[in-house]
Amino acid sequence: MVNGVVFGPIEFGYLINKGLSFSLISGLSAYLRVVAVSTAFGLLLIVASFLLYLAPKKLKTFKLGIVVWAAGITGNVIDRIIYGGVIDFISIRNNWFFNFADIAQLFGFAFVIFSIFKYEKTLWFPSSLRSLLSVKSIDQWVLITKIFISTILVGATLGIFSITYIYHGLRVFSRDELIAYCVLFFLLVFLLAFLLTFFTFVFSQRVTGPILAFERYVGELTKGHNKEFKLRDGDHHQSLIDIANRLREHLYENEKT
Repeated sequence: MVNGVVFGPIEFGYLINKGLSFSLISGLSAYLRVVAVSTAFGLLLIVASFLLYLAPKKLKTFKLGIVVWAAGITGNVIDRIIYGGVIDFISIRNNWFFNFADIAQLFGFAFVIFSIFKYEKTLWFPSSLRSLLSVKSIDQWVLITKIFISTILVGATLGIFSITYIYHGLRVFSRDELIAYCVLFFLLVFLLAFLLTFFTFVFSQRVTGPILAFERYVGELTKGHNKEFKLRDGDHHQSLIDIANRLREHLYENEKT
């Protein structure tokens, strides 16, 4: 490390690290590093966004872990964009090189693992049938199918454009590299289509589910079942709770009079 200050096994200095966190994949070529890091960064941010949306509000430790983890990744990626590598300034026995962004990723991951074990029941909704099954199979699965097919078609169109331009316009790929690029690109398109489809499934659960639950609740009220209307954490149409309470009070006040 440049201008290193040594404190026992720990050294503080300056080093542009071409690898990932803790000097991983530093031995790969520059081209493969750019492809691996940029692709992984985009996918991880998509997954992090999905997890933040899906997690219940009371799982603050879980959400904090996701945010800290994503922030650490973002810091390292910004370094790569500006400097071509991550600026590391901490070394252990001149073997592991890292920075505060790497530490943030480590702590964020630890928070997530801790939350998974501590809040397992809350996180996975084991008692909720609606978390596992579609609430209105026909409409919901038609929407999911449309999202999946649309993503595949858009991805395929962008893939054909980029592959044609890179190979015939820029001519930066050999034929073997072009084949590898095609395989990786369409695997990523399929993965993104799957993630968007899963997000659509969960989103439709939270949008359609409360409406169907309210329909069932009104039917039960008319049959004389006096009970409170509840929605899950994260469900849309929370105003239905107030409407259900007013309806319930109105019906049973009329019965008393």
